[in-house]
Amino acid sequence: MNALLPAFVTAAGVLALGGVAKLTSPSAATGALAIAGLRARPVDVRILGAGEVALAAACAVWPSTVTALALAVAYAAFAAVVALLRRRSGSAAPCGCFGDEGGTASRWHLWFNVAAAAVAVAAAVAPPSWDAVDLGGIELVAFAAGVLASVYLAYVAFTVLPDAWGSRAEGSRA
Repeated sequence: MNALLPAFVTAAGVLALGGVAKLTSPSAATGALAIAGLRARPVDVRILGAGEVALAAACAVWPSTVTALALAVAYAAFAAVVALLRRRSGSAAPCGCFGDEGGTASRWHLWFNVAAAAVAVAAAVAPPSWDAVDLGGIELVAFAAGVLASVYLAYVAFTVLPDAWGSRAEGSRA
């Protein structure tokens, strides 16, 4: 198995999670885009969410240079929006990435987007493959469990960690 496959599928999984959140609860992303100065209606955010889910599925099923470049562009765009949010309103602005459960547009959030884009660029240069994964055995179950756990941890890193780290830093200043 290409060592990049788990990281690439995890980045795609996080994108899918954000896409589903935008499909079911577009108001948070609509508000965040408005703060950034980008006009979007809830239907536009739902279309974006559907595109995220479709791209994530394509990346997971057919990892290739094309899908990896598309994923890199998506995460680079998210990083740019987070940077714009931070510049326009400071670090307390909501990001809207994961619906109402989304975190703030923090430096952590910005760097996690940059890291996901870097994983996707690496996958574009050396596309990962499913060829070495036994799709009918326990290896696939272990792979899926590891990726699902990684997607959840990435979600926590995007949404909970910045606020928790910020409150810890504030508490140490008191």
